[in-house]
Amino acid sequence: MASTGTTGSSGTTGTPGTAQGPPAPAEGFVTAVYPADGLNRVLPLVKWLTAIPHLVIGTILFLSAVPVVFLAGVAIFFTGEYPESLFRYTTGVQRYINRGVSYAMTLTTDKYPPLFRLSE
Repeated sequence: MASTGTTGSSGTTGTPGTAQGPPAPAEGFVTAVYPADGLNRVLPLVKWLTAIPHLVIGTILFLSAVPVVFLAGVAIFFTGEYPESLFRYTTGVQRYINRGVSYAMTLTTDKYPPLFRLSE
């Protein structure tokens, strides 16, 4: 039997004379805004060294947040609401870890994050 389509280098078949463009972005597609002034290209080597205290403190905070989340779950089970102090602590730990990760791992900022600051 003869094929009605053409076979490309990738082995896919298509109709002759049609070109497939890039796929359209899916709904909810997120784009990151790159800093206007750019980032220092040499600084990642220094960032990884200066991020060591943040990684140690972030690990300690994360390990301390695990029982806090468990206690919050118990409190939610019995009272039906999240205690404000436990909520502030867990969101503060998340903020701290996100600041450290955005500085050292994803390299999205050159601003050094503050140590021991859980609030904004």
